[in-house]
Amino acid sequence: MTNDHSVLTTPKALAILGLERGADLEAIKAAFQGLAASDHPDRPGGDPVRFNQVLLAYRYLQTQLPRSNSLDQGLELLAISPLEACRGGKRRLAQSVGPDLDVVIPAGLRTGERFNLASEPVEIVIRPEDNLSVEGDDLCLTLEASHSLLHSGGRLEFSLFDQPYRIWLSKPLAQARLIHLPGRGLPPRAGHGQGDAFVQLVPLASEVDGTPAQKRLRQFIADWIEL
Repeated sequence: MTNDHSVLTTPKALAILGLERGADLEAIKAAFQGLAASDHPDRPGGDPVRFNQVLLAYRYLQTQLPRSNSLDQGLELLAISPLEACRGGKRRLAQSVGPDLDVVIPAGLRTGERFNLASEPVEIVIRPEDNLSVEGDDLCLTLEASHSLLHSGGRLEFSLFDQPYRIWLSKPLAQARLIHLPGRGLPPRAGHGQGDAFVQLVPLASEVDGTPAQKRLRQFIADWIEL
């Protein structure tokens, strides 16, 4: 079973979570929470590879089914980015009738929260963007890493909202493939506490089928067999 997010399909992602076609977001979230609790690397008997598969499947399904059927269906949606959820921002929205609407988006909005837009309530949806998504109060960043780094550890450099990070990963931490950044998620708001950030490491797309050295070795063996 692959860890490559790009080759996931809805049936594959549902199968990883043990669900059937037609599952709604409530069922998907419940399945994810149950599997994540048992497979998390910090838990006794946790499986980091399995946890990585479960997390990627869940994030993929979030992009396919961005709205929970438990929320009010009559409300309009306002989709915001993870950056807007963390820091707030300003947006100019075109209206079908009347002038454009200038909107100030406060920091800390959560998916499912109601927000008044021109005196009309809308429902907030935080859409995953590139390698960033939001789960509850927490920010989730997916990064590709080399086989060498995932296997042996080393220095990891990345940016989160233009904030550079340089982290030395021990071998166990690199093999767990999950880095916890306390206090780097969504800010407190309306009864929600300060969120954290999690960095999930996945294999480089170019190394999904093996490292360059492994590919050369396989090719050498194939050529030798044909002689």
